[in-house]
Amino acid sequence: MRDATSPELEIIFYYRKPGTYALNALAGALESDRRVAGIPVRFPGTTTSLVEAIEAACAGSRRALVGWSFYSPQFAAVRDELGKVKEVTRGLEAIHVAGGVHATAEPEATLRAGFDLVVCGEGEEVVGELAARLNTGEDCSDVSGLAFLSEGKPVRNRRGALIDLDSYPPFPSVGKMGPIEITRGCIYSCRFCQTPFVSKARFRH
Repeated sequence: MRDATSPELEIIFYYRKPGTYALNALAGALESDRRVAGIPVRFPGTTTSLVEAIEAACAGSRRALVGWSFYSPQFAAVRDELGKVKEVTRGLEAIHVAGGVHATAEPEATLRAGFDLVVCGEGEEVVGELAARLNTGEDCSDVSGLAFLSEGKPVRNRRGALIDLDSYPPFPSVGKMGPIEITRGCIYSCRFCQTPFVSKARFRH
């Protein structure tokens, strides 16, 4: 088994709007996590460059952890993009993980669209734990906040705790910048919106 100084894993964030701010936050969280700080992170923004990043990672005897973040209106397009990417990279060891409010609300549908794992709820702690375990070859099936299919049936682990926003930077120190998130969550439980149900209908500042 290896540690992050000789990583077996490469992290690839499919860097497309509207998910870029969420991916910035995840990249910042990973950068601040000593267990995974040495793992390379890439940010391809097209399906072509995503395929190239996966191929480059796997050519170096690494696995690729590919992160996607999207909203419900993008789901059909994302499903089609994922199918094309997986077809071209068939046989390579790439693990496609979906997160965000749509994936949290509809984990089974998201998994059946072709994703290997779904992060339900906030991703900072989940992605760090997942990356650390994949990098050292450990089992990930009990990681809190994950959903996956087992023998065709959905499994959803217990949801992880809501994070302390002050414990993580809003984006990585180099490469990607965006708005600084000062509030997360919502107290208004609108039926059309998933956000209050992710955050237990309260604000955190």
